[in-house]
Amino acid sequence: CGRACGVGQNCIAGLCFDACIAPTADCDGNGSCETNTLTDRNNCNGCTNECDPGEACLGGTCTLITCLLGLTDCGLDGTCENTQTDNNNCGICGRVCPTGTGCALGTCTCNLGTADCDANGSCETDTFTDRNNCNACGTKCGPGSNCALGLCVGACGLGTGDCDNDGDCETNTNTDEDNCGVCGKICPAGTTCVGGECTCDLGTGDCDANGSCETNTFTDRNNCNACTNKCGPGSNCALGLCVGGCGLGTGDCDNDGDCETNTNTDEDNCGVCGKICPAGTTCVGGECTCDLGTGDCDANGSCETDTFTDRNNCNACTNKCGPGSNCALGLCVGACGLGTGDCDNDGDCETDTNTDEANCGGCNRACTTGQTCFAGVCFDPCAPGTDDCDGNGSCETNTLLDRNNCNACGNKCGPGANCVTGACVGFCLPPLADCDNTGTCESNTNT
Repeated sequence: CGRACGVGQNCIAGLCFDACIAPTADCDGNGSCETNTLTDRNNCNGCTNECDPGEACLGGTCTLITCLLGLTDCGLDGTCENTQTDNNNCGICGRVCPTGTGCALGTCTCNLGTADCDANGSCETDTFTDRNNCNACGTKCGPGSNCALGLCVGACGLGTGDCDNDGDCETNTNTDEDNCGVCGKICPAGTTCVGGECTCDLGTGDCDANGSCETNTFTDRNNCNACTNKCGPGSNCALGLCVGGCGLGTGDCDNDGDCETNTNTDEDNCGVCGKICPAGTTCVGGECTCDLGTGDCDANGSCETDTFTDRNNCNACTNKCGPGSNCALGLCVGACGLGTGDCDNDGDCETDTNTDEANCGGCNRACTTGQTCFAGVCFDPCAPGTDDCDGNGSCETNTLLDRNNCNACGNKCGPGANCVTGACVGFCLPPLADCDNTGTCESNTNT
């Protein structure tokens, strides 16, 4: 006796408690202020002040709640449930989905990997492992195969099938037109099974994508050899080839009937009309090629590599300079001496880059077929009747007329003979001969 609580305190279970601070209240009388009278619909704005069904306590005021489209206040407690996904109110209020199912689009559906394959209302079938219901009810795995994670495995190998269900994988699904790709897939008329796909027969195509192979790609100039491959002005399609139009390396790119465009060099029509070479490239031989001193060494479509200075791509992509050397103007310098290279990366400078046609002027710098390497430069082969007999890289020797190099370098005509069309004519008349090679016919071979 005589133990008084302080001003504003309450005595609960023999203990003094501070009064609650608004908007909280001790509505269950346990000495704590856990009730929020601004939101608790059973104690809205004050203990025991209960909101009517369908109302919610908003800011201490009972307010009628109108649920948005697709939501329903199933408990009439001011809370809007989604009957499309709520497992306790699936489709309609109060419909509880049984164990093993979930609410999807307002229907109780078996969880992933399970199914109600015997239609008894429970999801007892494991579609991840049941070989008679693999991934879906009724999907049976073939002979010798099992169901793993919803896939039939361990059956016939790729490109084969047991299409007659005799336990053997004798059907070639890559070529069988009655079982193309999978058992039972029949190729329509005019097609052949190639690689498991029904493909139009040679000389035909389904160019209008209507499922039939009615286009004759041997004769159709708008689909010559392949769909959408048009022949140029004035040309026709014969056996899948455009004939009678512009010649190789030319095109009628302005459609004026003339073949004035050089598709070997035109950067707006490189190789074919309309093909534009990107910046930093030049049209060479009908191909967009990186400009001199650059390369697309990461194959990203741009010519960002400086092949004049990049020691990992010196003069050409992947051409690495050896240890201690750098790339200058596309040549590896500072390691092997001038005219040599370590082209097999064995540490020796055994490659003669002055004459080696596979490493002409530098490692991996190959001359084209027929060219020769002289002083580290690739030269085209000499024309018939000429040759480079002094080895200076030029074809100045006329082997049809030069009596010291008649028909071939080093082939000298004898005294008194000349070289005519590559043959030595006018030798000493028998029985005389120039046996000491002095230029006179002093020897009588009869005496």
